[in-house]
Amino acid sequence: MPYADQADLSTKFLRTLIFGDPKVRKTDWACRAAEAGYNVILLDGDDGSQTVRRLPPEVMKRILVVDVKDTFNNPIFRNFFASFLNEKDFYWDEQAKIPMLLNLKNSYIHFNPMKFGDSDVIIFDSWKAFIRSVLFYYAQTKKLDLADAKKEEWDGYGFQSRFQDHVLACLHCLTCHVIVVGHAAVYEKWDRRKNLAEPVLLSRKTQIVSSSGPHAGTVMSHFTDILYFERTGPTTFTIDTAGDHDRIGGSRLIKPDKFLWEELPVSLLLEKIGAPKATKPCEGAIWYRTGEEANNVRKGITKPTPVPQPLAAPVAPIATPESAVIQMPAATPVKASGFFQKLKEGGK
Repeated sequence: MPYADQADLSTKFLRTLIFGDPKVRKTDWACRAAEAGYNVILLDGDDGSQTVRRLPPEVMKRILVVDVKDTFNNPIFRNFFASFLNEKDFYWDEQAKIPMLLNLKNSYIHFNPMKFGDSDVIIFDSWKAFIRSVLFYYAQTKKLDLADAKKEEWDGYGFQSRFQDHVLACLHCLTCHVIVVGHAAVYEKWDRRKNLAEPVLLSRKTQIVSSSGPHAGTVMSHFTDILYFERTGPTTFTIDTAGDHDRIGGSRLIKPDKFLWEELPVSLLLEKIGAPKATKPCEGAIWYRTGEEANNVRKGITKPTPVPQPLAAPVAPIATPESAVIQMPAATPVKASGFFQKLKEGGK
């Protein structure tokens, strides 16, 4: 290992958490990576893809929307990630919402996490929808009625936390950029010892919604940039890159400050780590019009249906004052770590 003055200390990939109240343009902000010339894979578990309709048609062609919203009796978001994390590659049936089974009439997405690259951005929308799906799965497998479950008898929190930690660790190992969308909640910690006349408030902090207040604090440690989105007027939104005593936050790329939504585009973060813009479609997630087409490609009979190439001239983001940016050395491309194959083999 070289000394620090000789080592490559640049950030390779974005690991960004964006959170705030609902409808403060979080998903819209993340999807603008496509506008700047990057491939975007939107894992839509919370109807966030509706915001994509605001973008120009040529930009929408760069965004692959994966519908993983739960249904009344199926924890789809959780089941999707079970396949995503444990398979080297798999086909996701868009209509049946299940992996591997190739129905000739249905459209499919071929996922291969090992083939994601530094021009690809995965948007995980949202963390709240995902933890709800994990809870749904747990209750379904244990035959529990969530309407009747009592907290003092509930042992699902441990299961939720372990599975969520596993997902976060695996997301961190992907060789692409990851943006997780979350929702804000106030977590209060009280001292409720019996010898006190009244409970004493020890701390109050705004943080991401997770399976529990304490677990939300551990979620933050998986990200290098935590940005807080807020509505400050009927049509005005801000992005805060600073954390304080009452709210989790902070960024390694942008100085601690509050910016207008328009002043801090996602492209700025990608450019500051030297992320190259896409010159070809994403190879880690390929869409097929039918199962028959996917089958033929898998057998080597035909090639995938061509998809639109990246824009020749991406829309230029709004300029941000240079003083707001923490200068980072340019990143150098790295090869896939082989993590998912090791995971499939039992971590050996």
